[in-house]
Amino acid sequence: MTVFNLPDLGEGLPDAEVVKWLVAEGDSIQEGENMVEMSTAKAVVEVPSPYTGRVVKLHGGPGDLINTGSPLVTFAVNGEVVEAEAKPEPEPEPEPEPEPEQAPATETAPEAVPEQEAKPAPDAPEAAGNGGEEIFLLPDLGEGLPDAEIVQWLVAEGEAVTEGVNMVEMSTAKAVVEVPAPFTGVVARLYGGPGDVIETGKPLIAILTDGGAPKKAAPKVETEKAGDSGDDNGDGDAGAVVGELIVGSEVKSDISVSADGVKASPVVRATARKLKIDLAGIAGSGADGQITLHDVRAAAEAGASKAEAPATTEGAPSTPPPVSGVIKIGPVARSLAAELGVDLAGVTPSGPRGAICKKDIIAAAKALIACGAQGAAGSSAAAPVSSVSSKGVRAAPKVRAHARAKGVDLSRVAASGPEGSVTIADVNSALRADFSARAPAATAMPAAAYVRPRRAYEVSGEAEKLVGPRRVMANMMAKAAAEICHTPIFDEADISRWPQGTDITVRIMRAVVAAAMVEPAINAWYDHDGPAKTIHGHVSLGMAVDSPRGLFVPVIKNLDSLGPAEMRSQLDRHRKAIGDATITAKDMSGATITLSNYGMMAGKFAAPIISMPEVAIVGIGGLYDKLVMMDKAIKNHRFMPVSLTFDHRAATGGEAARFLRGLLDDLELAN
Repeated sequence: MTVFNLPDLGEGLPDAEVVKWLVAEGDSIQEGENMVEMSTAKAVVEVPSPYTGRVVKLHGGPGDLINTGSPLVTFAVNGEVVEAEAKPEPEPEPEPEPEPEQAPATETAPEAVPEQEAKPAPDAPEAAGNGGEEIFLLPDLGEGLPDAEIVQWLVAEGEAVTEGVNMVEMSTAKAVVEVPAPFTGVVARLYGGPGDVIETGKPLIAILTDGGAPKKAAPKVETEKAGDSGDDNGDGDAGAVVGELIVGSEVKSDISVSADGVKASPVVRATARKLKIDLAGIAGSGADGQITLHDVRAAAEAGASKAEAPATTEGAPSTPPPVSGVIKIGPVARSLAAELGVDLAGVTPSGPRGAICKKDIIAAAKALIACGAQGAAGSSAAAPVSSVSSKGVRAAPKVRAHARAKGVDLSRVAASGPEGSVTIADVNSALRADFSARAPAATAMPAAAYVRPRRAYEVSGEAEKLVGPRRVMANMMAKAAAEICHTPIFDEADISRWPQGTDITVRIMRAVVAAAMVEPAINAWYDHDGPAKTIHGHVSLGMAVDSPRGLFVPVIKNLDSLGPAEMRSQLDRHRKAIGDATITAKDMSGATITLSNYGMMAGKFAAPIISMPEVAIVGIGGLYDKLVMMDKAIKNHRFMPVSLTFDHRAATGGEAARFLRGLLDDLELAN
């Protein structure tokens, strides 16, 4: 039997959900035919069959989550006989899954990844395999961490490794750690490349420990670059690349062409952004000029090798041409380079693994200062006269240029840099001091005697048990804050065209109804246990009302069927009921969305807490005026700040933005 393991269907996604099987157990299937719909965190994709044969077992049903690298389908290929066919009685199902788990990785089908059923003792290396090839499984690199990301390999396939020597850098949720080789031997296979996430307990590296040559590996499911294998036929590994699907022995990818004509898949573009590589400058080696992961990584390595070239000019650091490789530098050294006006492209790194250190920045700054002093001594009298005198001042060219642009005399600036040099911060400090000295003194005004506000009400200073509405509010808000994925979004509405005397609250209520028509997905309830979502065909608005007894949220039912006068009447009725303590539980239930008009007291923007099972809450801040540039004049306009908190479990950012846009559009109408 041949087991097909679920490949990575996205950028390091750990699992995918079975939506619908397109085949059944016992069906015959052709290579390339779609066999299942899988839902990932990003999209629903159809997974094609990698083989021609019969479906023996489906590992999961609709709604089941399958981990990346775990069995998805078991096939009978090349005329294999299924054990169940020879047994008419319904005996226990054959168990084909253990076969790929026990067999060496080089002898399994393309997607079969050996797994270990029982974890070894903590002090023993985790490995699986036989015949001299040991497969090392990623150990737990922290306190129960589920996975780790490959930063960089320190070995390559075919290299000899010694037990205890570091072979890979892995980044966990807590730190970057180096993992040593568990065996002495020859690297047969690397299960992943830089940026790939490996789950704890899954294969990391295969090492040949019997001294023989590495076995020719069958195509394997791993997030490794395509077309970069040592295969004799030049086809490369048919591995499941991030964002791509394996089909038989070739990789089918979603290639997109940008406006500049660059052909690259989403994962190639993402990798290029991560490595700071300009795709326009890379010649693609793939079909039809497509840029592959190998092309991007090769460009990054070429850039890194150029950046590490030794200095060519004695007494000054070399200035290599700009490269697209990543400059390794820490935040302290980067900040110092900015202050001293040092261009990082001209710094020779001396730190571990080609990193630029603080001492490298200081050395480069000294060299720049020395070059600047020599240039000043050899300058002619006919040189352009600057408004800034810098005679005898030690400063880098960038610092001098900054001083000239700001009109600061460097000879009057206190230096704090190395070797008594002036930094950009010194120039800025001198500029601020000069501005303060020239600023006119404020006219002294007689200060009125300060009167402290009186306490609004008497307090006991002792702990008081929360009861009634305050206890309910505390419990509901705590539960909501713990379970809901609150996501805020903010904007402001220009309401300067409103007629005098407009009922602000009623206009806001009307705008909520309009927004629910533009994007109904926000006027909804979410059921965490389902999970399920109910989008309502009516709008029942909860109105947050502050009172001495606590927060009350009466609900105006079927707001979308009411006119402005009815909206005001309903709201006034609820407020009166709250004031005389006659409000009922029925009056405060059934809201499909809530409004909090906190701006009547104070505040512009906020991220209010959503009340379950609602999906969103609208917040309105205090109105304010600001100057607006018009076509021919500057005018004073009145603005209303609007906040929207939505549950990102139940709604997308696009749905929330469309709802907010509908809200703003209605608020900005003249009537």
